[in-house]
Amino acid sequence: MNIVLSILKIAGISVIFLVILLIFLLILLLFVPFRYRFYGKLSEIAPEKERELQCKLTVSFLWFLFRLSWEYERENLKRDIRLFGIPLLRPKKKKQREREETEGQETEQQKAEEQETEKQEAEWQKTEEQEKLPDGETEAENAEETISVFIRIGRFLLRFPEWFLDRLRALKRLISRAAATRNAMLEMVGKALALWRDEHIRGGIKKLWAELKSLLLKLKPRCRKGRVHFGFEDPSLTGKILGILGIFYGFYGDTVRIEPDFERHVLEGELELSGKIRLFLLFRTGFLLYREKEIRYIFKLVKNMGKE
Repeated sequence: MNIVLSILKIAGISVIFLVILLIFLLILLLFVPFRYRFYGKLSEIAPEKERELQCKLTVSFLWFLFRLSWEYERENLKRDIRLFGIPLLRPKKKKQREREETEGQETEQQKAEEQETEKQEAEWQKTEEQEKLPDGETEAENAEETISVFIRIGRFLLRFPEWFLDRLRALKRLISRAAATRNAMLEMVGKALALWRDEHIRGGIKKLWAELKSLLLKLKPRCRKGRVHFGFEDPSLTGKILGILGIFYGFYGDTVRIEPDFERHVLEGELELSGKIRLFLLFRTGFLLYREKEIRYIFKLVKNMGKE
């Protein structure tokens, strides 16, 4: 009896421990933010006058616990997933990649060589057959070809009225379809206007926009640094673009450095953004939206329209 009680006690303690662990992990997922960082750079290579794009996106959770990154550089995309600092994706070794590239190039060269040899053999066979044929046979073949050409022309002239009528019927069907789509679009516009006049829908859209706006303000990234170096062949156009960018100075402020170039055509820059996303904010916004009657009314209308 004591053994059974001790086993039940151990099982109960382990179940309670697992429940507490799951609750702890759930709290971590909800309240600890997922941090992300984006870096992009556009540079101009001077001799070739080509632009090189470099981008990197990193998402991390609890610093070293989970890390996910994408990197694009020189038309190559690299991915990396790390759990407790241990890489989960094993990148291919450099020698293996070079071997695969060389094998692919060799197979392409072999295919091209085989196609060329097949073409040459076919041409040689044609020339040999033409040389073997006597003059009488070649004349007979030419006569047969001219007769077949006249036969094809006659068949085309016989089928032309039917072909023309088919094209007219297809044009008529196209016009009827265009008229049907026009009527359907007018009907959709009328339904949309009728829905917009509904007070419940207008109120739900306003509340939905307010909640999404507040959520985006909380989740918006922070610009760590930025630089834009631009210029055109026409200096007046460069000045106009600089004036337009000056209008939006209140949005980017001192974090983005603008460098106009009035002497040459150039476009370079770099941008670094960082931010964080908490799942609790997403669930909170969804719960608040679900509580609103107007939004539930909109979802019900959309669901009914989908069934129709």
